[in-house]
Amino acid sequence: DPPSLVSSEIESAELILEEEPERSESIAFEAIGEISSLKRKLKEITTEKRKLEKENQDFREKIRNLEHKEGWQRADLPLPLAYAHDILSSEEDPNRRYLLSTASIGIVHKYFFSLVCAEYKAAECFDQEVNEQVNKRFRQNSVTEGSWHWIGLLIAKAFKDKNRNGKVIADFVELWLNEDGSWSRFSEVLKGLINLRNEIHELVIPDNAWAIEWLVKFSPLWEEMCTLSASLLNYELVFIDSIKNFLPGGRYLYTVKHLRGGYFAPQSGTLDFSEQYNPGELFLWDPLNDGMLALSPFMVYEYSQVTNSREAYCLDHITQARFHFRAFRYAQYHYEDSEGAVPFFN
Repeated sequence: DPPSLVSSEIESAELILEEEPERSESIAFEAIGEISSLKRKLKEITTEKRKLEKENQDFREKIRNLEHKEGWQRADLPLPLAYAHDILSSEEDPNRRYLLSTASIGIVHKYFFSLVCAEYKAAECFDQEVNEQVNKRFRQNSVTEGSWHWIGLLIAKAFKDKNRNGKVIADFVELWLNEDGSWSRFSEVLKGLINLRNEIHELVIPDNAWAIEWLVKFSPLWEEMCTLSASLLNYELVFIDSIKNFLPGGRYLYTVKHLRGGYFAPQSGTLDFSEQYNPGELFLWDPLNDGMLALSPFMVYEYSQVTNSREAYCLDHITQARFHFRAFRYAQYHYEDSEGAVPFFN
């Protein structure tokens, strides 16, 4: 090759050799920077995780130390039960209290037996005969307190016959049925409240005497129901807003709303779980064991920033195209497309 060409190639090679260490050094610095950034982020996530674990532990201790005697006097009852309690506490006039008591009876039946239905769905609706009977009832008309009672005990008996427990409310069968399969005292008390409710045929009673007589029978049954349902007050209604972050160890950090009494609006917060849950759904949360029970379509919560609606609903009945819900505290309705789906299947 001509000398000038050889010289040019040598100079180019020398230039490349000079630039290569600089390029390698630049890449190394970039990698170190990225690693440092990832370490900082991991440290932040780990710190946040430890903080959440500490908060969860503190909450668990608070639940463990909660005095049993507080029961229904607690301000943080699950929202529907808080409605029922507040309704009864709002009136002293016998006639008004008598009328409002009927609403409270309806609320507790819908709430307690919705939990039974949700446990059955979580167990994959394992009894075909139960599925057929319950689906038929939901598709007829509004489910009454008596029908909720019948549905709940039908499901509890199916669990007992198969020797199965609940997913979150592990001992719920024992709450509804005795060892021999007969109704528990809790079931009998709830049925007694329904029977009292069915004695009412007039919305307005001009004479307080009848209302007072009715309340004399109602009050001890209601108080006994409160005592017998104490174990069900250890669970909380949680509405999942969104997945906020992905934590180490395959856990998920969620933004949630706690649906409990004592507040004008649901309290926002965060919870982390090992399972992935759908945003926009309502769950029953066991704070002691982190268990989560999906409640849809038996119980739902509407939180709308557009309409400012914040309401808890219970399933009322099902048509071919819709799930029909009724608010726990008002005669207000809510609808969701069912697309032909049924809540019980296997």
